[in-house]
Amino acid sequence: MKNLILVSLITILTACGGSSNDIIPSPTLAPTAEPTAEPTAEPTAEPTAEPTAEPTAEPTAEPTVEPTVEPTVEPTVEPTAEPTSILSNGNLNEGDGDEFTNWGKWNGGPNLTAVTDSCSGRALQAASSGGNAWELQFVSDEVTMVADTQYTASMWIKADAADGIVRFSLNGASPQYGVDETVATGDWQQITSSFTANDTNTRLQLDLGASSVTYTIDNIALVEGGTALAGVCPENNPELLLNSDLETGDGGEFTNWGKWNGDTVLTVTTTEVHSGSRALQAASPGGNAWEVQFVSDAATTEVGKAYTASMWIKGAVADGVVRFSTNTDGATDAQYGPDTTIGTDWQNITWGFTADSTSTRLVLDLGASNVTYYIDEISLKE
Repeated sequence: MKNLILVSLITILTACGGSSNDIIPSPTLAPTAEPTAEPTAEPTAEPTAEPTAEPTAEPTAEPTVEPTVEPTVEPTVEPTAEPTSILSNGNLNEGDGDEFTNWGKWNGGPNLTAVTDSCSGRALQAASSGGNAWELQFVSDEVTMVADTQYTASMWIKADAADGIVRFSLNGASPQYGVDETVATGDWQQITSSFTANDTNTRLQLDLGASSVTYTIDNIALVEGGTALAGVCPENNPELLLNSDLETGDGGEFTNWGKWNGDTVLTVTTTEVHSGSRALQAASPGGNAWEVQFVSDAATTEVGKAYTASMWIKGAVADGVVRFSTNTDGATDAQYGPDTTIGTDWQNITWGFTADSTSTRLVLDLGASNVTYYIDEISLKE
């Protein structure tokens, strides 16, 4: 700036005819110090904020889906159909008196009778005197079979003595015989026999005559194949009388039985028995039926329900007359069965009645005839 002013003065003097030497030297001015410019502060740069890094989201792991395991479906096993018997009335429930619908008595007819001691309501009783198997035969109606096909026969059976021998046979184009089967005493058992049919039409035969044994038979079946019709033979008709077989008692007494009249003629026999080791001997002098009475303990009965009384009996001589009756613990009157004539062979006699009390005693009225009777296996069943 000073220099600029000096130059300007010289220029003016020259123009006026002067020279630069005419210029009165100006006092030397102390140089004006250029003010030190305050350094322009570089603006403090706001630090560039490091961008906050958005946290990298951990990818949410898709849950590993366990594959749904389809349950292994057990194959439905179709039950094997139970074979059906081709016999009619194999349970023997149909028939009147001692007859059985769809069955015949080819030999020994009088010894083939109906009883209620059964698997299913009604059964066959076969009293064999021993001899040839075919001498006591119970035979089905004719049935249709497939020739050269296997069939299996079966029946439920029990015996009053051990070691009875029975068999099945077929009556077709030519007879076929099953093996001899041994029947135990007491409990029901099922016996079976298989055949290959040799005809399209045949009959099943029960050959029961070989042994001196009384059999009870029920639920007879004949099915196609080598397996018998399955099943059991429960005692569907429980005995209502205690000590019905008369096996329990001391001396001449019978547990659960009373001698209401004629007690001195009512004794034990161990020789004339139908089964077991003891039976009742009743030596009646003849007179009124009630003058010799053998009476059970009271049994529980249901009013209006039907019951059947039975017993095995024979006489020392023929033509004695006996009957059943009832005695109850209420105001009801006694009921009386019909008079039954007794022979000298064991026979099973029965009487059906409808209960009129909840507590009933079975009475054997034995006094009418001058006969000694032997009595065993007395029963009362629904």
